[in-house]
Amino acid sequence: MKLVYGTIIVLVLIAGGCISYLTSPDPGSADENFTVKVVDTLCDILNPLRTAEPLNEFVKEYDFELSLGDLEYFAEAGKIATEAGYRTEFASHWRNVKLLFEGEKYDAEMSLRGDLPNHYSQPKKSYKIKADKEEFINNIREYNLIIAEDRLFFSPLYAEWLAKKIGLVTANYEMGLIRINGVPQGLYTVEEAWDSYLMEKNKQPGTSIIFYSDNWKEDNAKNQPRKNLANAPFNLELSSIKQIESPFEREINGRINEMFKVVKSDDKELFDVYFDVEQIARFEAWRAILGQDHDFGRNNLKLFYNTTTGKFGIVPRNEGGINDQNTVGMHDQDLGKEGYDPCTKTGTGILYYVSRNPEVVERKKEILKEVLKDGEELVNYYKELEDKYLGIALLDNTTIRRSSKVAYYSRRNKAYLEKNVEFLKQCT
Repeated sequence: MKLVYGTIIVLVLIAGGCISYLTSPDPGSADENFTVKVVDTLCDILNPLRTAEPLNEFVKEYDFELSLGDLEYFAEAGKIATEAGYRTEFASHWRNVKLLFEGEKYDAEMSLRGDLPNHYSQPKKSYKIKADKEEFINNIREYNLIIAEDRLFFSPLYAEWLAKKIGLVTANYEMGLIRINGVPQGLYTVEEAWDSYLMEKNKQPGTSIIFYSDNWKEDNAKNQPRKNLANAPFNLELSSIKQIESPFEREINGRINEMFKVVKSDDKELFDVYFDVEQIARFEAWRAILGQDHDFGRNNLKLFYNTTTGKFGIVPRNEGGINDQNTVGMHDQDLGKEGYDPCTKTGTGILYYVSRNPEVVERKKEILKEVLKDGEELVNYYKELEDKYLGIALLDNTTIRRSSKVAYYSRRNKAYLEKNVEFLKQCT
C-alpha cells in the first residue's frame, strides 16, 4: 500500500513539475539545448495526465465509423503520398463513412487533406469531410479536419474572430476531438471549407473560390525538391488554376486572365476595375495585425471572384499563427531587395500589386485606426482562447511537437500580437 501511495505522490509531483515548467515564461524556446529536450521528453512521457482524448466543454466531438477497407485505404494512401512527396490522385479518393455528431448520425464522405507529408505520413492524418446528398452538418457542407499542431491549435479561432470584427467574410473554426471506430485521434482544428456554400451563407451568392490545381502541385513536386514546393510563386498563369465549378466558368476564366495581365504589367489605373478596394483594405488591415506572410504568399494564396460585382478579393485564411510583422518577409522570396516598409506592407506579385494601391493604403489606415482603439480587447480575446484551449492542447499525446513547444508557440503568438498592436498604433 505504501508503494502505491508513494507512486501516486511521485506521479503527482512529476505532473505538477511539468505543468509548472510548461507555464514558465519561455518553455521550449528556440535556444533550447540537449538538457531542455531531455526534460521536455521526460515530462511528456511521465505525465500521467497526457491522453489521446483531451476534452473540455469547448471541444466538439466527431465520431466516425470506417470499414476495414477504409482503414486499409487511408494507411496505403498515406504511404504512397509520403513516398511521392505530395498527395497523389490515388491518395485523393473519397470514401463513404458514417459520422456521429451531437447525437445525430450522418452519411458522409472522407478524403485525405493537405499538400505536404506532415498531413498524411503519420497515423494521425488530416482529412476532408463532406456531408452526403447536399446535407449539412452543423450548418456546414464540407469540413477540413486538420491536425491541430499544424494550425498551432487555436490560432485560426483568433484569426476568425478578428476577421469578423474587421468586417471580412471568413470560414468558421473550432477545436474538435476526432474518434475513428471509437479510437481517439486527438485534437484537430476544424475548418469550414472555402466554397460557394460559405459565400452564399454570408450573402455573397455567385462567388467562386480560385486556387491552384492538383496538377500544378504534382508537376512542381516532380520538378523540384519537396521542401521547395510550398515556396513556389503564384505564377499568374491560368493553366495553374483549378477548374472552377460555376455556370459562369468561361467568363470567370476570362476575367482571371485579364487580371493576371494587369498585375504583371503593374497597371495601377485598372486596379479598381478588377479588385474590390474595400475588401482588400480590410484584408490588409487584418493581415497587418496578424503579421501574416505564410498564408498569402507563394502557392498559399487564394482569391475569390464575385460575378455580381465582377471583382476579385483575397481569401483571409490562417495557417501560420501570428508573426512579428517587423521581421517577417511578406509574400515571397523577393521581398526586401527594394526596401521594406512594414507600415505599408510592400511585397511582390498579387499582394505587392494590391498592397501599394493608394486607395487601399489609405483605407487600410482608417480601418486600423478604428480597430486599434480596442487594442486591449484584441489581446484579451487571444488570452481568452488560451485559457480555454491551451491546457487541453498540452495534454494531447498525439502531437508530434513536444508539449513545451505547444506552450512556447502560444506565448509567442500572444507576444507578437501585443507587439503588432503597439507598432501599428504608431503607423496609423
